[in-house]
Amino acid sequence: MFCNNCRTQISDEANFCWKCGKPQKSGVKYEESQEVCEIVWEWHHEARWLDWEWRDRGYFKAIAIGPSGKYIVATSKLFALDGDCCIQSDDPETLAAHNDLVKRLVQDGWEPVESSTVAGFNNKFRRRVR
Repeated sequence: MFCNNCRTQISDEANFCWKCGKPQKSGVKYEESQEVCEIVWEWHHEARWLDWEWRDRGYFKAIAIGPSGKYIVATSKLFALDGDCCIQSDDPETLAAHNDLVKRLVQDGWEPVESSTVAGFNNKFRRRVR
C-alpha cells in the first residue's frame, strides 16, 4: 500500500509511514507508535589549506521521524568518495563508517527493518517511542 500522506510505498500492515511518520489507520495514536529512522549519505567538500588539496568526502547520517518530528540521530565518520563524488561500496573506509553507524543505532535500540538501494547502504530502522 501507499502512505496516505506522502505516497511512499509501505507495508500493508504498517500503522505508520516509515518516511513521514503519519498514522495510516484510524485509532492509532503516536503514543503507541514506533519511530522510524533511515540512513542516508551526504557529500562533504573538504579543503586542506596546508597543501591546497581539495577532497570530496562523504558521511552517513541517520535521520529519524517520530511524534516530535524529524531529527538527526547520529552521523558517521567521513570517508573518501570516488572521482565522481559517489560512494565506493567496496571501500573498507566507507564500509567501516556505515557499519559503525549501524552498530550505534542497534545499540541504542533501533531494529533494522530494511536494507536497500544506493550502493546497498540505505537502511531503515524502527524502535518503540520512548
